[in-house]
Amino acid sequence: LMAKFCYGALFPPMDFVMLPWVYADSLPLRAGCWYQSVLTWDRPARQLRLYVNGMLAGHNDIIAHFDEPKGRMNLGNPCMMVSDFIISDEVWSASRVAQDYAAAANVLPTNVVAEVQSCCLPVERAQLEITRGPDWQEEMALSLTREEDLRGWLRQGPQFQALRQLRTTSEGLLIQTPDELAKDTRTYLWSPRPFEGDLWIEFDFRPESPRGLALLVACASGIQREDFIADHGLPKGGAMGTIISDRVRNYHWEFFRRVEAMRTDYETQVLVKNTWEHPLGFAVMPSLGQGEWHRLRFVKSGSRIHGSLDDRTVFDVRDEPWLGSGPVYNFGRIALRQMYHTTMRYRNLTVHTR
Repeated sequence: LMAKFCYGALFPPMDFVMLPWVYADSLPLRAGCWYQSVLTWDRPARQLRLYVNGMLAGHNDIIAHFDEPKGRMNLGNPCMMVSDFIISDEVWSASRVAQDYAAAANVLPTNVVAEVQSCCLPVERAQLEITRGPDWQEEMALSLTREEDLRGWLRQGPQFQALRQLRTTSEGLLIQTPDELAKDTRTYLWSPRPFEGDLWIEFDFRPESPRGLALLVACASGIQREDFIADHGLPKGGAMGTIISDRVRNYHWEFFRRVEAMRTDYETQVLVKNTWEHPLGFAVMPSLGQGEWHRLRFVKSGSRIHGSLDDRTVFDVRDEPWLGSGPVYNFGRIALRQMYHTTMRYRNLTVHTR
């Protein structure tokens, strides 16, 4: 569910300018069910808000460009029915949106309320019940506090400028990307070699910037399951296209998301299977403290993929091989990736396989 006040596609223009758009990261829509949506646009304040069933589903506070509007608005989808449509010349507050939904809730379906809430608010999920027994083999254990810990790791991007920081310190590996919104301000750090079988990754991370985006790439291989870096060479730029639209199969988990139109009142979490850009998991989590250490755990056991932050489950899903997005992955390199204006420290990285 998305609203935009600009022409054409969002990308590639969004690689260079902040456009006026807002969206819900995840919102399953059930056939025959009514949903209440409210969109507010405060142009002087450059703020967009999107509410679903009285709850904030998305916002955008960093708009830097507006197209001149024309006399037409497009609404909905041929598969949708729209009712009780209202246009107001004032920006509704969050409390007024909630009150308006509460007044109409008696005619809205109750069977989707919890589902929408899970997309808009934090939800407690069952903790991981399996432990890492002797059948798991340690493949890598790095404190990331010594220069030799980076031996063999491969940096991809930026292509035409240096990173502001990429060095080990007594507190861990420090990576700082440039602040400019441009294609050449993103970076990957690829593991020295691929891993095979079930995968258990853990590391600590500490956000040092209020904004930015950081993600983990796992099981990254070529289309024929080859080591794509050894066979095809390391891509030069740090753009997202390497993992979502090129010939690299992988899972990627965005565990720190504070750029563009992403929510900042909570932490949103996304797990995606590529190259199909197939969303496997989404969650809303309490905010991660800036300057505070957090423990990330990623476990792939067969088709099951589990992720947790500070022992709190983010997602626990199945990657079924019959969904039209390829087989379950069990081979490839791992990587840490950061977008622009992101400063992050990492330490105590361990990788186990089975």
